[in-house]
Amino acid sequence: MKKAVITIDKMECTSCATRISKSLREIKGIKEIKINVPAKEGLVECEDNVKEIDLANAIKKAGYLAKSIKFENGTLN
Repeated sequence: MKKAVITIDKMECTSCATRISKSLREIKGIKEIKINVPAKEGLVECEDNVKEIDLANAIKKAGYLAKSIKFENGTLN
């Protein structure tokens, strides 16, 4: 299990966060998602097989830009 810290560009409101979360949930291996709109940041807990490009593409599909994605070992809790 690993977690990703994602900086998301163009995210302005809770509707934006909902669209991003919905798109990320389509990725096989996503366990938990936390979106912080004011910080323009997403935290994702996922299985080890989830790649940076998977996250970036899901965010792009929702209409936003992943400015940076940093993986760390561990979970969100």
